[in-house]
Amino acid sequence: MTDIEQLKQKILDLAIKGKLVPQDPNDDPAYVLLEQIQKEKEQLVKEGKIKKSKDDSFIYKGSDNRYYEKTIRLQDALDYIQPGPFIVNSTNYDDSFDMPVLTAGKSFILGYTNETEGVYHVGNNPVIIFDDFTTSTHLVDFDFKVKSSAMKILKSKSNFDYDIHYLYYLLQTIKVNSDTHKRFWISDYQPLKVLMPPYWYQRKVSLLLDYVFEKFKLLQQEKKKITLIGENLKKKILAVYFGHSSDKSHYKSLKEIGEIVGGGTPRTDNKEFWNNGLIPWIGPADMGRFKEKYIVHITRKITEKGLNHSGAKLMPAGSVIMSSRAPIGYLGIATFPICTNQGCKSVVPNDMNDSEYIYYAIMSQIKNLQRNGNGTTFNEVSGKALGNVLIPWPSSEARVKIVNQVKTLFLMIDDLL
Repeated sequence: MTDIEQLKQKILDLAIKGKLVPQDPNDDPAYVLLEQIQKEKEQLVKEGKIKKSKDDSFIYKGSDNRYYEKTIRLQDALDYIQPGPFIVNSTNYDDSFDMPVLTAGKSFILGYTNETEGVYHVGNNPVIIFDDFTTSTHLVDFDFKVKSSAMKILKSKSNFDYDIHYLYYLLQTIKVNSDTHKRFWISDYQPLKVLMPPYWYQRKVSLLLDYVFEKFKLLQQEKKKITLIGENLKKKILAVYFGHSSDKSHYKSLKEIGEIVGGGTPRTDNKEFWNNGLIPWIGPADMGRFKEKYIVHITRKITEKGLNHSGAKLMPAGSVIMSSRAPIGYLGIATFPICTNQGCKSVVPNDMNDSEYIYYAIMSQIKNLQRNGNGTTFNEVSGKALGNVLIPWPSSEARVKIVNQVKTLFLMIDDLL
């Protein structure tokens, strides 16, 4: 989660807990109100008029200037609609069509269809689409169709009691363990007890969050633009130092300056290959999470038996690893002995002092490697293709100088961003 996403989540949590909306200075302090209500509840319990409750509640001041508390279950505020009638028949999407096809996942709008039957018409009542397996949510205020049945369409049971915007933000503060592969809405979310303020307070909170998050959206858009400028500057720097020329007398192929190594995966159904493993093992999915040049931490590890019974090969620290598919181009330098799955190709330098130079040289060729990748399921770079890549190969002193200059320039760009 990025710094901006963490800040958004913090603001969301505070708003739902009632800590961002200004309070009436004439109100008694919260602890006084709590004591007052607690005494009244205890008296009613003694008189047998109510049962003792272990649940928290939301305390608020009503229109009659009296204080109230309210706890509900999510199923009291939200109805769910099964998406079956609204599933698109064809996935031949085209941007020239009008009807959006939605998923509750990160991509949200998958494409556009020309189908006009089986459309969910929102009208003046926005809905929430809820991914039943990941618990991801989106607020939707336009007509749509959906891709699959792995979601619920949620609507407010009463537009006078429950603000759909507030409920949308409320859902994002609920934490469940979504690693378990099951449907969550009916089993975990519907019966969940939540604090529910009066409608006017819900609107106050949701309007504040709408405003704040719109500002965050603009900030993120600007940050993306600036980041893209930085990435383009880095590409130009690499082109200056590693750009190809017609004179190939000072070029070498990667297979001449190191060993090209592939990877493999031990059978996942054999516990002896994985349990208590000590050998770091990495794939493209892991590399996609790294933001730095050096690989310093790996969570997945295999045993020596797993290494010996697979295509994986243990490589020394200083090896330059590249994801060769899904996608092509994640790069990193190992800081410890490591092996990879078949989604990576690596260069083990003949001289480990050349690791950084090779790293930057390959980085300068990523676009070409992506363009020339091939495969039926997805683009992939073969070990042979990587080994045949030509890079400038000046003297060792010049290589050190180039690395130091590139690192300095990259650091200056990062500082500006």
